[in-house]
Amino acid sequence: MCEQEIQRLSDYFKLPIGILSYTEDNIIQMTNADKTKIVGFSSIVNFMHNQIEKENIDEDFYLTKQFFDYANVFIRSTSKRDKYAACLELNSFLETRSYLVGQRLTLADLVVFYAISDIMAQLSPLEKENYLNLSRWFDHIHG
Repeated sequence: MCEQEIQRLSDYFKLPIGILSYTEDNIIQMTNADKTKIVGFSSIVNFMHNQIEKENIDEDFYLTKQFFDYANVFIRSTSKRDKYAACLELNSFLETRSYLVGQRLTLADLVVFYAISDIMAQLSPLEKENYLNLSRWFDHIHG
């Protein structure tokens, strides 16, 4: 699953990535051209974010990193109850926002989008009514 998300992010932002593989413990890793290994989904996404925002480190930079952690916790959670609770939190957060960070699409939006895409696909139209803001945001990012 993580490999597909990293590849999608790379394609969207036109970032070259190294070779993706898995460690013996089944953790995603990326090997750069200089043979440096970056291990773990969050580490790889943070590396990509640093490449995109090389000279633009501000509050939004750190908020984006905060959403990487949020997505990582969401992905690792095995409890549907926890995932639905996280969706409620996101729904509230998105009540007055079109994007997670700032006024434009960022890597934070895409990482969280991929993290919740499975659960959003499982929601019936009736269930989505409980998450109107999240559904609006999700459809906007998907579109």
